[in-house]
Amino acid sequence: MSNFDPNNVIIQAKQGSQCVVQNAADVDFQNLLWLLQSPCLFDLVPTSAPLVNLRAFVAPEQLDDLEIKLGFNSSQRRLGLYAEDLLSHYFSTASTYHSLLARNLQVFGQGGERKKTLGEFDFILMSFEQKRYQHLELACKYYLGTKQEESVSPSKTARAEQVEGPLVSNNRVQGTRKSSKLNHWVGPGCNDRLDIKVSRLLDHQLLLSQSNDGARRLNELGVSPVELRYLLKGQFFYPAYTELPPPEDAGEKHLKGLWWSEEECAKAVQDLTIALGPWRFTQIYNIEYMAPRRHNLYEHPSLGQDQFLDYVSRHFTSSPHPKFTEEENKRQQNEKKFKLATRPLALCIEPIDNEQSNIYLKVFIVPSCWGATAREYSES
Repeated sequence: MSNFDPNNVIIQAKQGSQCVVQNAADVDFQNLLWLLQSPCLFDLVPTSAPLVNLRAFVAPEQLDDLEIKLGFNSSQRRLGLYAEDLLSHYFSTASTYHSLLARNLQVFGQGGERKKTLGEFDFILMSFEQKRYQHLELACKYYLGTKQEESVSPSKTARAEQVEGPLVSNNRVQGTRKSSKLNHWVGPGCNDRLDIKVSRLLDHQLLLSQSNDGARRLNELGVSPVELRYLLKGQFFYPAYTELPPPEDAGEKHLKGLWWSEEECAKAVQDLTIALGPWRFTQIYNIEYMAPRRHNLYEHPSLGQDQFLDYVSRHFTSSPHPKFTEEENKRQQNEKKFKLATRPLALCIEPIDNEQSNIYLKVFIVPSCWGATAREYSES
């Protein structure tokens, strides 16, 4: 008996998607909808409301797509920068709820550190409805859960004694639930980790306006005080053959995907066919991770399941990581980054007859060395 998908990822995929790109002209607008209206990875709230008023950025239910279709143009291929361009264009031209005052506003140290950049504000906005200034931080992240021992979130009382700083997540004040540790969720390339990202978001990025230098920079623009808002979007990918609780404090409705190793591909073909019927797959890159698309709108052509094993084999035998220069290798070593011999393969899988089912399953297939590398990185 197969233990395929014990974390019920496909069940979520079968519920369909609200943001599906139906034609090429809609790519940017549907990505904007995904950015604004897809579930957040975490639901963060303040522990001390008078000090920090932190809320998720809530988009209006209805968005007019006219201006975003006509005016948006970005040459960015990197997901994070493309998302910033998309949101900046929306605030600048299409939003009737906010005005964009500044983007990537840098904060410098004073005195001898005048030229040292201490951080930057992603977006400074004016809310027309609330007539208040807002500091918005944006992140789009994708993490794979490693096969390690699970943990259980402590109770409200125990957690309150452990949390440092003014910000925690909503789930942290709702009692216990089974979860996995944040450091056990790593980026596909093993050079990014969930606990590090969350710590930086909570302890640095979102608190920049509370610092003396950050407040001084905002005062130069006549902006004070500011409310904090965040958009933390992306997807958590669960191992296809191992039960794994969600990350600690993850949002209840976070988007899910699957990952498995290249050695598990033959078994996965059979299990996917049982779960989906005849299916096809498409390799995806960067900004294609966002809103799912009809199979003919990706950069790569879609292929039938009968070509899957050969496609995966060719990927892992012919796509080594680019060779780094000596300087880059030294920098990576100093930063203790873990580099893989070959890149994980990102795919979108859907049934052949997908007009009614509307299933779009995002998956990563990782090289054989990935598991050991990811576990080592998670404990580094």
